[in-house]
Amino acid sequence: MIVCHGSSLRAWTNILLDFDFEQLSKFHVPTATPLVIELNDEFKGVRWEFLGDKATIQQKMDKL
Repeated sequence: MIVCHGSSLRAWTNILLDFDFEQLSKFHVPTATPLVIELNDEFKGVRWEFLGDKATIQQKMDKL
């Protein structure tokens, strides 16, 4: 488990999911919303999802 926010979260996302600048600039994790990243054997993200009620998460994202 990694607990972080803001710029450090963007850095980890970039490292684990290998997002390019455009993807990273559009990627936002709503406050207090866990992000689950499934890693392969090389510790690269193969799948990710927010953990929680999808409607509540979408409401939080709409406010960003």
